[in-house]
Amino acid sequence: MVGNGVVCFIVLRSKNMRTVTNLFILNLAISDLLVGIFCMPTTLLDNIITGWPFGSLVCKMSGMVQGISVSASVFTLVAIAVDRFRALCTHLSRS
Repeated sequence: MVGNGVVCFIVLRSKNMRTVTNLFILNLAISDLLVGIFCMPTTLLDNIITGWPFGSLVCKMSGMVQGISVSASVFTLVAIAVDRFRALCTHLSRS
């Protein structure tokens, strides 16, 4: 949590840190923070306590945030892989 927070702070604070790769890493850090802040505590309490103590709105929001954060992580990793592949192929074709 602290590391992801520091990554977000540094990338958002410094204009010279806003490269494509760093923005991908920022996106991963934000999705990890969403999991740590919203998904893990609700899932832990749901497993410890019988019944859902948070109400129907948080129940729906928790599932939605879990899906969004996992999807954001997966799609960001795919985008990083495509970006690196294109950078490598472009570099090799120029040689």
